[in-house]
Amino acid sequence: MYCFHMERNKPIDVLRAVAVILVLGRHANFPISTLTDIWHRGGWVGVDLFFVLSGFLVSGLLFREFQKTGSIGWTRFVVRRGFKIYPAFYLLLIFTLLFNHFTGAGPFEWKRTLSELFFVQNYGAPMWGHTWSLAVEEHFYLLLPLLLASSCRDNFRGLPLLVGVVGACLLALRCMNGSYDVQRSLFATHVRLDSLLFGTLLSYFYHFHRPKFDRVARFRGSLAVLGLILLAPAFIWPLETTPSIYTFGLTGFYLGSGAILMSAIGGLPDYKIVTYLAAVGTFSYPIYLFHAAVGAWMFPNTTWEHCAAYFVVSIVIGMGLSKLIEMPALRLREAVIPA
Repeated sequence: MYCFHMERNKPIDVLRAVAVILVLGRHANFPISTLTDIWHRGGWVGVDLFFVLSGFLVSGLLFREFQKTGSIGWTRFVVRRGFKIYPAFYLLLIFTLLFNHFTGAGPFEWKRTLSELFFVQNYGAPMWGHTWSLAVEEHFYLLLPLLLASSCRDNFRGLPLLVGVVGACLLALRCMNGSYDVQRSLFATHVRLDSLLFGTLLSYFYHFHRPKFDRVARFRGSLAVLGLILLAPAFIWPLETTPSIYTFGLTGFYLGSGAILMSAIGGLPDYKIVTYLAAVGTFSYPIYLFHAAVGAWMFPNTTWEHCAAYFVVSIVIGMGLSKLIEMPALRLREAVIPA
């Protein structure tokens, strides 16, 4: 979830912050309130925004590698992603196992532990309800270099058609899945890859057809409104009881997230709130990883005080762990396997 190499991109960081704040609201123990009920109902679309951002940024690394070297390296890419993903993630697993052992919060279960260790928790039994999205992204990281390497001979000209076909097939698959089941309808990689691939498609146009990308992106206001309209159904109708949300809705959500990405990428107003959000977005990955543990272990009560503390402490702990774990790992990565 980091930007191109180690440089920061303020609009992208702002969108990361928006995504993680939406997810925090989804998992907060809010007291009853109309506004917070809406936030809680639709906050899960922050993950769809994360998927599109990841597809855009991660494929951008590979596109630039191809532009510079004429090839795409699978091993180098996967190892570098490992330096980004694994240290903080496995730290969460260690903390979870230790907490459960010393507090008696839950027994040790090999099935859950192995599912998390090998990033198949979106098909198996997870320790945490939010780590399924990391499994989807990990599977995407393994497949994307192979996909792009197989289509790079003609400068990826077949990529738009491929993404369109995959998107249509996955939409049809979601429609055929029947009644809502959280793993089959929402968590499984094979029904969510289209979100990441749409980010890849936007990145393709950004890197290889920039004039076309910019001609569309200049309609920033219209794109932002379109994106909000496409995301709005998640905040109006509940996911679990609304078939259109977990079928056509998932397609609309990644299209809306892409529209918002295109709107933001040209730059945002220089307001203080934008600067603060960009700062939060810098630490979005560890915030996302540990927020559920903060809520469950430290602030489980349904009070406004606990909710406020949950948000603040999740962000502070995410920032601290980023500085202690994530950033040193990325510096080591640059020393061992430079970009």
